[in-house]
Amino acid sequence: MNTMKKIAVTMLTASLSAGVFADIDRQYRMRDLEPTGPRFEQSIERAPLRETARADWQNVSKQRVAVSLPINDYMQSFEQAPAHRFESREYWLQVSGAELQSGITLKTTAPGAVVRVSGIDGLGKAKIIEPSSLKIGVRDQSMKALASASAKMMKAQGNDDPLLTPGALAFKLKNDIGYGALQLQAEKTLDRNAAYLVHVFEPESPFTLNAGQQKTSILAGSVLNADAALQQFDQKSGAQKVSTNAASAELSLLAPDGRRIPLSVQGKSGQWQINEAIDYPLSYAPGLWQLEWKVRGEVNGLSVERHIRTAFAYGAKSAEWQGSFNYRSKPRSNTLFIDVPVTVHQAGRFELRATASQNIDGQLFPVQLLSTAQWLEPGKRTITLQLDKAQLRRQGISGAIQLEQLNLLDQTQMLGLQQRAVGQLISQRLTR
Repeated sequence: MNTMKKIAVTMLTASLSAGVFADIDRQYRMRDLEPTGPRFEQSIERAPLRETARADWQNVSKQRVAVSLPINDYMQSFEQAPAHRFESREYWLQVSGAELQSGITLKTTAPGAVVRVSGIDGLGKAKIIEPSSLKIGVRDQSMKALASASAKMMKAQGNDDPLLTPGALAFKLKNDIGYGALQLQAEKTLDRNAAYLVHVFEPESPFTLNAGQQKTSILAGSVLNADAALQQFDQKSGAQKVSTNAASAELSLLAPDGRRIPLSVQGKSGQWQINEAIDYPLSYAPGLWQLEWKVRGEVNGLSVERHIRTAFAYGAKSAEWQGSFNYRSKPRSNTLFIDVPVTVHQAGRFELRATASQNIDGQLFPVQLLSTAQWLEPGKRTITLQLDKAQLRRQGISGAIQLEQLNLLDQTQMLGLQQRAVGQLISQRLTR
């Protein structure tokens, strides 16, 4: 599928989908260090639908832009992009300096785990941990100095280090350390109240957490449909199978402004899902909302823990289109104007996209992408798409042409509002 076709079938712009997975360190500074209390508790109460949040980062341009772009690789059939799923062989935990000095337990299920330790700004003074001050292994049995236990080790010295957060330490354990419940302990004195993030990644583990949701854009008041499953690689079949030994799953909704909202999930035997309407207050901070899954279980005497985050855009239903289209074209004009009625609930900059497709023996082949973006005030409004008839002739395209895949987006919120297959035949209008 070429680039233009991907643009035609996706609901989100590139700037929306970019940065789905922000750095875990930064997210912990924003969310898990958020003070609790009445103010925080009040912020996560359910609220009625409200107006779109307004912030400096939002697109408030009043300039109208209309384009019609050829899809040159039109002989590939039109495809709807499938919902993306994510896999995780990792988990993370936040600990204090006092806990690191006493020793923390790392749950591993295979040799060769990669561990990262980094200080979190905001609580205490997280000192840079020297590799020589750490020991790892089985408590009171085979604790080794990190230098002898690590096959690879990296340490971030300053702000220009491209690999790690300043002050972070990462290492890959040698296979002879083994796996299971390992102890990581700092020998040197640390600030008891300092906060550290410990991130454990197991590239060789047979256990993965698989998660996803049906939509990449969710409107306030609509249903969030997501699921997760703990899977184990089966050597006999060579495939991933659901591990029925997983005992529990926790799900939290993470807002860009730092709110962490617990959600209820249903399921058992290694599979969970949520199918619930969400109508939480919108965020003034830029960024995507995230679902954080935390799954724990016991398999053949091993403690398995996996975390994963998936992202989506969330906002108010600021506009919707409905009703019949109006087609306009002047004599001998190379442009077919398509007026689409839009009801605007909240002022903003909106984009309407559609795909003109050629119908060959009942199969659709996209040939032209239509897109118009403009600022609209509340009320009954119109967005006009422009189809380039001359471009179709240059492509040598004729026959049955129909309008498909109409998408309405709110560029102010960076949010997909509607997506619907249209299927309106427009061939007879192209000859006028």
